[in-house]
Amino acid sequence: MSRPVIVGIDGSGQAEGAATLGRMLSEALHTRLLVVCCYGYELRMMSSAAVLFEEVLRDAATTVLGQAANVLEGFSSWDATALLTASPVQGLLELAESEDAMAIVVGSSHRGGVGRALAGSVGTRLVQSAPCAVAVAPRGYRDANLGVIGVAYDETAEAQSALRGAVALASGRGAQLRLLSVVEPPSRAIFAAASPDIVTFLDDLRGLRRDQLRRAEAMISDGGLSATSDLLEGAVVETLAEQTGSFDLLAVGSRRYGPLRRIAAGSVSIGLLRGAACPVLVLPRDIHDPFGASGAAAEGPRA
Repeated sequence: MSRPVIVGIDGSGQAEGAATLGRMLSEALHTRLLVVCCYGYELRMMSSAAVLFEEVLRDAATTVLGQAANVLEGFSSWDATALLTASPVQGLLELAESEDAMAIVVGSSHRGGVGRALAGSVGTRLVQSAPCAVAVAPRGYRDANLGVIGVAYDETAEAQSALRGAVALASGRGAQLRLLSVVEPPSRAIFAAASPDIVTFLDDLRGLRRDQLRRAEAMISDGGLSATSDLLEGAVVETLAEQTGSFDLLAVGSRRYGPLRRIAAGSVSIGLLRGAACPVLVLPRDIHDPFGASGAAAEGPRA
């Protein structure tokens, strides 16, 4: 059985957005979709009424799953399940492990602005320990286009994982890739203390990043895909977030000091999950084939 894309939904009203994004990823990756509504964590505070209340919660979860049905009408490769679990995060993580999932998809918090990603408590905790990619749909997300995929790229191991995932998705939908590298000027106070030449340092850093982008573009072109790149300057999170209005998806890697083959979101990915204008996909590092894709292009560049 194929590795699924898991969509976690609840009664917050963001089920359609998560299901829309999950369907798009599932179609791009040619895999099945598993829509899940976790329930039962309230039962920890119940006693004799727990058995009866469980049935009520299961019925409510089944109703929530019906919200996804409209989005998935005509899409045959999907299933839905109401999952009894101690917590939504635990339930989704355990399911992802048992199913060897390609990705977990969730919606944004209802507190986020319309059209902006704002990972809620479940999404934030998932990107700290998931064994697979995690995607967050912006609030009110309805556009299932995948024409342009942005990739935050600097040739680190985590950035290469993000690029490999983006390449696999682009291959499945004929999307264009746009690579972004951000040069963030260091504090002048630090340079004053260390006394190197800040102008020379920044020129060298810009040259390094341009070379990295050229190598990545060449690799992508060799794989038959279309790619462009941009070298930007400014605060990394804010600069990347400003670009997300022109993307259909932004792929980023998780931080380098997290566990291998697991998500460990750092300040950049967490920051983007709190304000991007498109879906954000966070990929575990050091997985050379994150979606089970094949071919040279899926392997991505090597440092």
